[in-house]
Amino acid sequence: MKTALIFPPQWFPSQPYLALPTLSAFLQDRGHEADQFDFNIESYDIFLSRDYLEECLDKIRHRLDRPAYSPEDNEIKNVYREILGDTEFVESILNGVGDAKQALRTEELFFQFPVYKRAYTTLKVAMQLISYAHFPSRIDLESFFMRGNPEENLQGILQATADPIANPYLTLFESRLLDRVPWNEYGLAGISIIHVGQVIAGLTLARLLRERFPHLHIVIGGSVFTRHNNTLENKQVLFEKMFHSII
Repeated sequence: MKTALIFPPQWFPSQPYLALPTLSAFLQDRGHEADQFDFNIESYDIFLSRDYLEECLDKIRHRLDRPAYSPEDNEIKNVYREILGDTEFVESILNGVGDAKQALRTEELFFQFPVYKRAYTTLKVAMQLISYAHFPSRIDLESFFMRGNPEENLQGILQATADPIANPYLTLFESRLLDRVPWNEYGLAGISIIHVGQVIAGLTLARLLRERFPHLHIVIGGSVFTRHNNTLENKQVLFEKMFHSII
């Protein structure tokens, strides 16, 4: 049986997670086929692209046209108007995001502080734009946060993993990432969640895989559920809708 090992978003893009390569090497050393998929870095690569940022601007325009039902809605609409009104600044981010990624990937540029600072600032602003498109969620170069900490309770998890507005990963997986992997070639998919900022994204992925590829055995690993296994008490529905086992 062939195994797919997946590292989901949202984790630091500058700190590659080494446990999955170690596990992959262990499995292959013992004669098991295993492939690794870094959906964390692939997500950043998609998020920090002109095409995706333009989609976020379209989302902002759409949300601006919707009625406001609260003072908070009016407040965020003012932010939307400021974003859409400053076309020169927005265009500078759209034009600069590709070079900014390259600067952080290139050793020679990375260690030139003015270049690094300019690139990091551009990427940070780009992530803020993504956050506004999925308000009230917040996504940055370190983690992902949804209002109310839905990862802490069953109902929150079920709602958040099916929310296309506040959860950017649902559409990202459906439209861009799932098709990159020939899932029918695998019998087991292991998803490693090591940080609370990965819980919703990782379980969103698990839910989609379970729905679309019923032949897959979905395993959740990583330290989050190991440290907080009490969060799974009386949550049998997670084993029915998202994964089959936890290690």
